[in-house]
Amino acid sequence: MSTTKPASLYALAINKNREQLDKAIAHEEKYGPAWRQCQERHSAAWLYPRRGSEVAIVGAIKAWLNYGDQYAAGVGAGDPIGTDGYAAPYWQTWGEQLRGLLSMDLGRLDGGTLDGILMDAAKAAGVEEFGQ
Repeated sequence: MSTTKPASLYALAINKNREQLDKAIAHEEKYGPAWRQCQERHSAAWLYPRRGSEVAIVGAIKAWLNYGDQYAAGVGAGDPIGTDGYAAPYWQTWGEQLRGLLSMDLGRLDGGTLDGILMDAAKAAGVEEFGQ
């Protein structure tokens, strides 16, 4: 994960998707084209999800990220949702349940990349123990 604080949790997700694709391209000679192709499919599915499981999981993750962003911009007055003693446990549980759904059909999406997005966003939002 980049050391620069993202503008939003959603920006963090975009950056994570790009990082993974860049890594796959950079290491293609070492690992072959399969990882790059997987990340290209994932990127396409994130940007243009197909009806069914892709729309469902991308929409759910974007909603979770957006909720965290909107909380910080509004009620949180700039503080991340993970610092709110009341809202944080509910938002955290929502994210942990999304992680559970990554074991379902994801279409062209890469579960490892999605898991990384959830983990990185929870950390950026101030959640100390996520998915334990």
